[in-house]
Amino acid sequence: MGATNTMSLNFDMSAIQQQMEAIALDAQIKAAKAVNQRKHIFAAYLNRKNAAEYLGISTTQVGKYEAQGMPVILIDGTKVYSRTAMDSWMAQHTVTM
Repeated sequence: MGATNTMSLNFDMSAIQQQMEAIALDAQIKAAKAVNQRKHIFAAYLNRKNAAEYLGISTTQVGKYEAQGMPVILIDGTKVYSRTAMDSWMAQHTVTM
């Protein structure tokens, strides 16, 4: 008769469960951070940094666009940019070459 090979695997289920919970918690934390970093993507009004990101330009360029007439809302010294106003202003400056 042939020899039977058997392999015995010992699992520490408690340790595996702890590792799985740690991985899941890490994934939740990373997802929450990603959402918090991108929460402005749903906002109707943006600060300068987020307006620049929305338009795909630098914050310096946002200032240059302001100087050229891009609408900005000023409340108590704080500048806020409307997505729809920026979109409209950008559309008005579209040229065909």
